[in-house]
Amino acid sequence: MHLGTWGYTGGVIPGVGVPFGMTQFCAMTRYPKVGNTCYQYEDTSYVIGFTATHQPAVWMGDYGYVNLMPGLGKPKSLSHQRKMKYSHKNEEAHPYYYKVPLSQPITNQKIMAELAATSKCGLYQFTFPTSDSANIIVEALNSDYASSYIRRGEGIDHQGLVYEQKRVSGYVKVKPETNEIEGYNPDIQSHSISPNLKNFKGYFVIRFNKKFKTSGTWSDSLFYSTQTITGSHVGAFVTFKTNESEIIQVKVGTSFISLSQARENLEKEIPNWNFENVKANAKKTWDTQLSAISITTPDQDYLQRFYTFMFHAHQYPRDITEYGKYYSAAADTIKTGYGYTDFSLWDTFRALHPLLLLTAPQRVNPMIQSIVDFYKESGRLPVWPNPMETNIMIGTHADAVIADAYVKGFKGFDTNTAFKAIVKNGNTPPPNDTTNKWADRDPWTTTEGRGGLTNYIAKGYVAVDATKECVARTLEYAFDDFCIAEMAKKMNKTKEYQLFANRSQNYKNTFDLGKMAFMPRYKNGTFKNDTLEGFTEGNYWVYRFFVPHDVEGLVNLHGTKENLAQLLDLNYSKFGYGQHGNEQVHSNPYIYNYLNQPWKTQETIDKTIATYGNAPWGIGNDDCGQMSAWFVFNTMGFYPACPCKDEYVIGVPQVPKAVVNLGAYYANKTFVMTAQNLSLKNKYIQNIKLNGKPLKTFIIKHQDIIKGGSLEFEMGEKPNSRLFAKDKE
Repeated sequence: MHLGTWGYTGGVIPGVGVPFGMTQFCAMTRYPKVGNTCYQYEDTSYVIGFTATHQPAVWMGDYGYVNLMPGLGKPKSLSHQRKMKYSHKNEEAHPYYYKVPLSQPITNQKIMAELAATSKCGLYQFTFPTSDSANIIVEALNSDYASSYIRRGEGIDHQGLVYEQKRVSGYVKVKPETNEIEGYNPDIQSHSISPNLKNFKGYFVIRFNKKFKTSGTWSDSLFYSTQTITGSHVGAFVTFKTNESEIIQVKVGTSFISLSQARENLEKEIPNWNFENVKANAKKTWDTQLSAISITTPDQDYLQRFYTFMFHAHQYPRDITEYGKYYSAAADTIKTGYGYTDFSLWDTFRALHPLLLLTAPQRVNPMIQSIVDFYKESGRLPVWPNPMETNIMIGTHADAVIADAYVKGFKGFDTNTAFKAIVKNGNTPPPNDTTNKWADRDPWTTTEGRGGLTNYIAKGYVAVDATKECVARTLEYAFDDFCIAEMAKKMNKTKEYQLFANRSQNYKNTFDLGKMAFMPRYKNGTFKNDTLEGFTEGNYWVYRFFVPHDVEGLVNLHGTKENLAQLLDLNYSKFGYGQHGNEQVHSNPYIYNYLNQPWKTQETIDKTIATYGNAPWGIGNDDCGQMSAWFVFNTMGFYPACPCKDEYVIGVPQVPKAVVNLGAYYANKTFVMTAQNLSLKNKYIQNIKLNGKPLKTFIIKHQDIIKGGSLEFEMGEKPNSRLFAKDKE
């Protein structure tokens, strides 16, 4: 559970909840904000609270959160006063349960804190010592941290960015007659890069199993006996008289709809005070989800890594449906139907969403329908909603997610409107496209969509003297156009297919033969000799091979397969395998298969897998499960190197056996992967059989998996250079 919790390295938290849960419950070692999660492993001294959080990733913000903190003595509202000591060695962390002993800094008195949760509600259990002044602080809002990055200057990779503070007003009411505290928090920490949501609130109802001795409210460091308060840093407190080892339980119901809905969520999901039952039910839910893929290996370290990454890969997007209704950020109102948010689409179109087609297929249609509804309500498909559009990253990769699902047989959503929406992405530039440079994390003006699309359509590339990140945009727009074309082909829409299939070749227009690389290009057609400008989170190397939909065309640009293979070799010798920590390169290892060097695909994957350590710093920024999904696929020995192609490329298996348990959606069929003779020495594929017959290509189809069957690898000590040779056919 601590894997990936080190600062910016992994950007994940040991949050307690259920798969795709609306709210996660987590210990706080610092306040969350854009650039900080609420829990970072390097904070080794103090816990400052326990939060009901909605922050999906370290570089995105939290929204509608509420914090609690137990204490002894006079209640303290400020974090540096209320903090309590803890130690990692005494923590117990699981997806369904968290436990940590806390100590008062001076008196060393102990409180045991435990958390369990459902989709929208949490159950806290605090074990107190004998005390006349046991207390629990509720913090509805701390507007000092209601902040977001905005641009100051023209830095890259989040340089030149500072915080802008936004003062918003929260509300809290103590209800001693029902042992409750209720309120709301309207804070959206990504506010400056989103449109204003006048009606957004994170509602909460907090219920205690013990009568209050005293209660009241506070603002900043001032405490009041009044039971209602509003303000920018406000909360409530309750006190109790406790006996030794007395347990006080606290239920927290959350909602984006209303206070009454938060109360209804609480009554439906945690109707009683049975902590062990809540914990057991959450464990059962996770066990069911994680068993979608079962692996067999004697390596316990690998087993732990694999299922931690499975846990990461099944948290997002966040299901915000509240019993048939949801708060729509796109419409800033309540809607009926299914709601999902926190789509990190630039990252997750690559492997996370393709993985969910196999491991959570029952959620795919509702997820995509929620994306389509976003379009209906706002006029555009989302790029990175948190919870409203933020324009973070580039490309319109909802195109890929929608088309990939459709191509692979998912049609339980409004397919006609979905197609209309992705065509709009490809054909309609955003407002002010010729004057707005669309710099990363610029303050909100309008929906970005495909910034620079005007020149992309007119000239066949995004121009460096018109739009930021121009090379990366050209390459990613070309891929998105391929995805639109594939959906058009499946829908027999010949005109759109031809248009977008042609545009999918636009990547060639930014290829500089002098540099033999994709380079920035001016509107007048000349190239700019700059290997840094025009790229997203990296330089020209991270995009040098990003043409997943047309590897043959990429080969042709370089003259021969040998030329391209030499560049790939140079890439890995120059940068090693840690470059994998950003997603643009996730499909690179499989290119070797197309270059008749499959053993290099296998070697590269082995070395990249080794960069995933079983430690808090053991993963690059997970970005809502993309890094984890890459690991999961490659454990089994195949990967969706190009979503929308209805196929997977062979990599190399990492365990002797893996079973995809396809579940009721696929008639409970199974797809079984075995790797005979696999060992540290025997790491090269000698032969492959699909359903007992020799596999003569490095491709398996989606249908091969969902029909059920087997994939058998025979492993050996030396590379088999003839593995996919043409003359084997």
